[in-house]
Amino acid sequence: MNVPDQVNLLSDAWAFVQAGHQPFSFYTDLVDRLPASTALAVRDQIVNVFDSINHLLAGAREQEQFRRYARGVLRPTLDTLTFQPKPGEPMTSSLLRASLVQELGLLGDEEVIQMCRQNFENYLKDRTSVPADLRPPTFAIAMRYGNAV
Repeated sequence: MNVPDQVNLLSDAWAFVQAGHQPFSFYTDLVDRLPASTALAVRDQIVNVFDSINHLLAGAREQEQFRRYARGVLRPTLDTLTFQPKPGEPMTSSLLRASLVQELGLLGDEEVIQMCRQNFENYLKDRTSVPADLRPPTFAIAMRYGNAV
């Protein structure tokens, strides 16, 4: 299935869930069947839905279970892209990386949080050490979690 069809399928499935015509598992079953793609449009659709669900579940006992699931879906894509940009990579990879770093940090991915803290420390010493596209998510996650262990 091509990228536009994947995005449309996911968007339609999410609309059915939002309208109350399908359970959330209807959406996640589709997500689970898709390959771990680095297509920006597909992953951004998933990131946006996961961000909404994470906010809706704030404080609920189900939130941590959802966060584990979401990290499991999103982390392989960041692992494929790597945390640091590669020379000559497409701009869509940079945009997706920034989106994934932000969302995985918000979802409590400890390794991403630690990388953001380290990047922030490096930035304080050398402002060229963190690529411009990674500064907003790096700073946001580093500030959100501070020095908490």
